[in-house]
Formats: sequence, C-alpha cells, structure tokens
Amino acid sequence: MRKRILSSLLALVFCLGLLPATALAANPDSSIAGIPEGLEIEGTKVTGYTGDATELTIPEGVTEIGENAFAENKTVTEFILPSTLTTIGTGAFCHGLQQ
Repeated sequence: MRKRILSSLLALVFCLGLLPATALAANPDSSIAGIPEGLEIEGTKVTGYTGDATELTIPEGVTEIGENAFAENKTVTEFILPSTLTTIGTGAFCHGLQQ
C-alpha cells in the first residue's frame, strides 16, 4: 500500500513538472486596479498582451514590462505608461509604434 501511494505521489509531481510555467504563474498584485482585458500580469510585471486594442493603458502599480511582452502583438500602436513603471525589458515593444 505504501508503494502505491508513493508511486501515485511521484507520478503527480512528474505531471506537475510538465506544466508550462505560465500555468503556475502568480496572479496580478491585488493593488493593481483597472487591468485591461488581455493584459497578462504576474505580480507587478506585465508579461504579455492578447487583446486587440489600438491604444493600451498600462495601469498604475505596474513596475515592470517584461522582455518581449508586446513583441507578438501588432494591434497596439500607442501605449500609456504608468508613473510606477521602473523597468522595460529587452524587446518589449518590437513592433512599430506611432507614439
């Protein structure tokens, strides 16, 4: 019986190790309000955007925009950045912007 339980626990740990890191990602910081639909935030860091807006306001409380966060998004042409922003990762805005 102990071997069966141990085997089951090891199988569960192995399966959890196969999950993509985003499946276990932290939620946005609870102090960040007004998060636009499609904006992906982990803690206070923007990690991506899946929406289709042409203008995007990053909410106050965000302190970092991660590497390549908007590299794949071609719809946003203007970003409004918060005063709390301190770090912008490499390649965060790899497509053409109007402003």
